Amino acid sequence: MFSTLHSVEPVPYRQSGFGLIEVLVSIVIVSIGLLGLAGLQTRALQENNAAYLRSQAGILVYDMFERLRSNSQGAASDNYNTATTSTTDDTLAATDLLDWKSEISRTLPNGAGVVSCTTDSTVATTTCNVSISWDDVSVISDNSGDDDDKDDGRTLTINMVAVL
Repeated sequence: MFSTLHSVEPVPYRQSGFGLIEVLVSIVIVSIGLLGLAGLQTRALQENNAAYLRSQAGILVYDMFERLRSNSQGAASDNYNTATTSTTDDTLAATDLLDWKSEISRTLPNGAGVVSCTTDSTVATTTCNVSISWDDVSVISDNSGDDDDKDDGRTLTINMVAVL
């Protein structure tokens, strides 16, 4: 019997898989990316809510203009001025203002509405100014040194003028 001796060459060591360090580094990198995405999602939701409130304010301003147009005699008679009209009156203007203000307070955070109409008798036109303001809490600054408990948002205002 013949026996053949083969020389066996050493096989170079090959790594087959990830080491613990590589796995931990990749987990840290993915975690940082996911935290960034969560921050972006939060900011997008805040901005979406702020845009919704702006559109609601615009709808409420146009709602009051439609009420003024439908009762142009009441607007010309100074019945819609929020500075002088009482919402306890049993007139159409007082009812419109009461409904409008309750809708503002229901829809907008710390919302307030102001209506003022002036009549120019020389050209027989009535100019009405409708303004709505509310707190926008989507923008909060980081005032770590402040001791007061109020939120640091901003107040937004929509102001429109129309000639009836």
